[in-house]
Amino acid sequence: MKRRVVVSMEVDVTVDESTFTPEFMAEFEANFYPFDTVEAHICHIAQLEARGVLVRNFTEGYGPLSRMGIEAEIVFRSLFAEIVEG
Repeated sequence: MKRRVVVSMEVDVTVDESTFTPEFMAEFEANFYPFDTVEAHICHIAQLEARGVLVRNFTEGYGPLSRMGIEAEIVFRSLFAEIVEG
């Protein structure tokens, strides 16, 4: 049996916008993903935190998170899961 299931989390993300310079954005896009806004990075950081792969002392593409003023915290985990497709 195979089912698609939705689970939910909410993540608070803080960044120092001044560290997302045009140079940083261009280098990140050239080496990782085509994010052209700080908001796209915030969404990516939230996904990394939700998956448990955001590492405070070094995350690929961002380096030490404190250097970029990045903080992320899961503030809500759903206790429920919902099957959306059979």
